[in-house]
Amino acid sequence: MRVARPRQFTVFSIPAVSHQGESTLRNRTLRMLIPLVLGLLTSLLVGCATRLQGHVSDPPTVSCLAPLQPYLRTTLYTDRSNRNDPSGRMSDDEWQRFVDEILVRHFPVGGTMYSNTGWWRRPDGSTGGGTGRTIVLLVSISELQAHRSSVRAVIDEIKRRFGHQSVGWEEEWVCVSF
Repeated sequence: MRVARPRQFTVFSIPAVSHQGESTLRNRTLRMLIPLVLGLLTSLLVGCATRLQGHVSDPPTVSCLAPLQPYLRTTLYTDRSNRNDPSGRMSDDEWQRFVDEILVRHFPVGGTMYSNTGWWRRPDGSTGGGTGRTIVLLVSISELQAHRSSVRAVIDEIKRRFGHQSVGWEEEWVCVSF
């Protein structure tokens, strides 16, 4: 019967060399590594903060095969409540007026809307849920700045008209052909 021997592992260690008035090799190595590690962490954090403040990359980093072209897909999420109405609900007529007066004016080339069901965290920490609306818009690179201004205006109008505290806004570069 063979007895298994435990595996041996070699651990790399920096030898300590002490001389009077001189730091050890280990301390010198750490002094060189600490700024490098801190710099790397700072770069990562700044990159994340910049990414959170901005939007998806401009211009797009997506490469499309012909005949597809890069477009920005913007998706807005909102619920069907109306805090400005005594019933607390948004009627189909109210939503249609919003579409006719606001969405068509800001996005005359068109978009897609559909009903959704979801949940969210309220400011008091409780969870809410219900039905909502999803608005999907596509925009070419040449119209990007005006598009984002229109998205902000639409979100502001949803908040004003229906008393919403927030509207979900999502962006992603996609390849599109019409």
